[in-house]
Amino acid sequence: MVNQAQLPDLANLKRVAEAAENTFSELCKSGGDDLAEAWDKAELEFMDVANSTAVLALICEIQALRPDAERYRWLNRKADTGPNICVSEWIGPHEYPLIGPALDAAIDAAMGNGERS
Repeated sequence: MVNQAQLPDLANLKRVAEAAENTFSELCKSGGDDLAEAWDKAELEFMDVANSTAVLALICEIQALRPDAERYRWLNRKADTGPNICVSEWIGPHEYPLIGPALDAAIDAAMGNGERS
């Protein structure tokens, strides 16, 4: 897993990327030099935030998270068809298999509000 200190502030990265994109878009529409200074400023701010260290940290983080995401997607698709694989919820003496949106909701509830009983 990547060092969290190396990861860029995603909200700030998004903000500066959108600012650079919007400023460039406005510059292209106007066709004039009145936004050139704003574009230069936005581009420099973006380049400062989206540096090679930040990009490599994000790539590393994505690569580390991807296997878990793929496992979960596989489980969510195969939970009711795979041999000896079943994610279920017990309510009283009854077992209810959880797949698709039901599995997502159960996991979200367990992660957000504590374990469901």
